[in-house]
Amino acid sequence: MMGGSPFLAVPITALVARNGTLLRADPPLWRLHILAGGENDGKLAIAGLANMAAATARTRTPMQRAIRTADEEHDVELWVESRAVGDGVELSVTGWRDLPSRRRDDLREAAVELQVEPDSAILIDAAARLVKLPAGIAAQSGLGQLVTSVLETCDSPALSAILASQAAVSDITVRLIGTDTLYRLELNPLLDGEGRFLGHGGTLSVVPITQLVPQEETTPLPMGRQFASVLKQPLSRIVANAETIGSRLRGPLRDNYAEYALDIANAARHLAELVADMEDLEAIDRPDFTVARDPIELGDIARRVAGLLALKASDHGMVIALPDREQRVAATGEFRRVLQIMLNLVGNAIRYAPDGSTVSITIGERGGMAQIKVADQGSGVPTEDYERIFDKFERLGRSGDGGSGLGLYISRKLARAMEGELSVEDAPGGGALFTLSLPLRRAAV
Repeated sequence: MMGGSPFLAVPITALVARNGTLLRADPPLWRLHILAGGENDGKLAIAGLANMAAATARTRTPMQRAIRTADEEHDVELWVESRAVGDGVELSVTGWRDLPSRRRDDLREAAVELQVEPDSAILIDAAARLVKLPAGIAAQSGLGQLVTSVLETCDSPALSAILASQAAVSDITVRLIGTDTLYRLELNPLLDGEGRFLGHGGTLSVVPITQLVPQEETTPLPMGRQFASVLKQPLSRIVANAETIGSRLRGPLRDNYAEYALDIANAARHLAELVADMEDLEAIDRPDFTVARDPIELGDIARRVAGLLALKASDHGMVIALPDREQRVAATGEFRRVLQIMLNLVGNAIRYAPDGSTVSITIGERGGMAQIKVADQGSGVPTEDYERIFDKFERLGRSGDGGSGLGLYISRKLARAMEGELSVEDAPGGGALFTLSLPLRRAAV
């Protein structure tokens, strides 16, 4: 909508009441408010602006910050100033920049074929940002944000892992972060004409009250899930704000302070991973834990994992070697869980092997089982520790490496739940070789 310089000669303004109601807005802001699910005389629906207005009203302190949102065609970055005025807050947008969307038109075109009712439609781009939400939810969250900062799953795995798998999602229960309202999420991967992944489209609908357990019969959430639920939202905000500061999106900053901010983001991200591990641990140790039996192809798994960890590997000058595209091994296992195991194995290889080395992923069949292997060029695992390495909280004497000691324990439990196995041995030429075995899937005759 706005072209040329991101700085505006004439600010775009709005007036927000102390209770969050949008009293007045210039046309461009009013349009964003409506697109985000807002209504006449309703609460300001652009989440970042609403939060900024609330903070200014509470502290009576002027603020300046960058706000990310979206319209029908673009991600939009606003530079906003706020000040308390009487019983309300005046917002002045002094900078407006349309950011290139990730093939958003192609995403919407692909979503048309889903024939989803508009009142329940959800659309997520390939960067996991919200493009469309049902109106009632959009009014509370806003578009353009990462979906993981708006929704969370009510059980493992985390929503980020579900989206990373680029697979279909059926009947997953999610919660709007900060509320107790439950929604049923169903998603399908959307592809362009050349088979490239565009994002997900599907439905997000409120779980009928008749399907919820009455309050007096509910069982309190296990401690790990209560702990995770409390920490997820603040950790997401810490990561987002620290990355914004470290990237200097809020203005010039000394190099050492920018590095401090990025260190904060990395520390918060690590803590979020530990929270996810604790949540997973509680789930897989329950007697009623089950996994799906999806048809999967191990070469496809290998390529997805390499794509997700390519940047991390390049930071260490490492190469992830993959099997030939023509090689295919069909297996049975829960897609998201197999991806989770492989992300842990390859992530560990990148963490512990020397910079500049190679991590190899190979696939094959042996003893009637499908196998996918990860080999690194690190120091390997002593023979006497081949079993101990899979113990809960075991890190083989490592300290300060950022690991929780849960990843391999969880991975082996998941492998066995899928009627498979996870083992380790010496890699040819040195290093560790982890083998994930899964039931082989034979083609129908």
